[in-house]
Amino acid sequence: MITVALLALLAVSTNVAIAGDAGQFVVELGALLNARIDPIVDPGNTADKGHAHTIFGANNFRNQLNTHAQITGAECTSAMIQADKSNYWIPTLYWINGAGEYEAAWLKGARAYYMFQDNTKTEPFPEGFRMISGTATTRTRSDKTVGISYNTPFANLAEYLPNNTNSGTTNLPAWQFTFKIQFPACGTGALDSPDHFSHMAWPLNSNNKPDPQFGIKCPITHPKRYPTIQLEVYWTLWSQQAAKWRKGPNDINLILGTGDTLGGSLHADFVNGWDTNVMKAALADKQCFQNVDVEGTKCPAFKPTVNIPKARACRYRGQVPDEELGYYKPLKNLPGCNPRWDANVATKPSACPAGYKKPGWTWPNVAWASWENFPIWPLAVNFPNAVGKPTAAFLQQFTPTLGDKFVPWGSVATTPSGSAEDIKNNLDIVTAPNKVQQVA
Repeated sequence: MITVALLALLAVSTNVAIAGDAGQFVVELGALLNARIDPIVDPGNTADKGHAHTIFGANNFRNQLNTHAQITGAECTSAMIQADKSNYWIPTLYWINGAGEYEAAWLKGARAYYMFQDNTKTEPFPEGFRMISGTATTRTRSDKTVGISYNTPFANLAEYLPNNTNSGTTNLPAWQFTFKIQFPACGTGALDSPDHFSHMAWPLNSNNKPDPQFGIKCPITHPKRYPTIQLEVYWTLWSQQAAKWRKGPNDINLILGTGDTLGGSLHADFVNGWDTNVMKAALADKQCFQNVDVEGTKCPAFKPTVNIPKARACRYRGQVPDEELGYYKPLKNLPGCNPRWDANVATKPSACPAGYKKPGWTWPNVAWASWENFPIWPLAVNFPNAVGKPTAAFLQQFTPTLGDKFVPWGSVATTPSGSAEDIKNNLDIVTAPNKVQQVA
């Protein structure tokens, strides 16, 4: 977490004229769903060669980019500040069990920090704006990967996942680790670019070096200054997973949905869904960005839109790819075509598993839920002997690989009943009941 005092000290020490104030505000995020959906990189598809994502934000997220009017018109967001209907997504994290199979790790929460050096020179993101930080298909350090890192309670591992052979450390705490992705903050004014990055650049420090956290000026090619988003995503392992943490010098415990066990392919996507007037008001009011609280209730601009119960009850409204994600049972292969990509393999492998078929779209038939009913994620699960939509009584016989329980999608408050169908033909695009995503 970046302190306001440190931001202010840097501004003074670099002898740069700062007309306004430095600060930050925080948006607490809940997860909306896990799915192989990516409207920036692969719009209109199930990201056939893509990977599983963990997605936050507006509940009308879909496989096409929403317009600003559409995204801000979503009925709710999993963000505690409902004025932020942006969508954020990252690769899903998996645990490798003793059999070499993949189980979903446990997402504990996320926060988006919005940081800036001079509030008078910082603009809200334009309507329709989107960007990516990091790269999914290469681990080569470059300008695009400046903002990615991992942390544990006792170590900053730079670009490495906390796997012993990768990070050079042993006996790492198995119960908590953080993905930290910073986004570039200087723009040309364009809403996007062909690589979804070049319309943005890193702010520069007094030595004209890229500095995501403390950069005080923008390069002349990208003169518009936006807030620096620092997305922090907090993971842990379920108790039965943590108990089996392997501590050998060559052991690999964790893997990204990209197949990466080293960590360099960490990345994050952002689509702006802010109420522009609310962000503009927050940038103008010290109550919003100095001595802030994580709930946002001390900010006059945010307070009317803070609604924690609504965020926790916010449910995804669309269809999902008709495939398993590692919550019902361990996976022999990661979702999609993402073979294991270890540290000694330079180029990302992309071979599809034997018998792989591109999944169709289906309505979720079940929700995965923790004991506190937060988060609640929609899933398409092919349960044995299931006929039609699974009932609560039927689901009692199944225990998730992670979490507490399965419940029928539509049984939890405000969850849409949709039109969940028999998906015994799971993974079969020819006979899957729903082959076209039906999201308005």
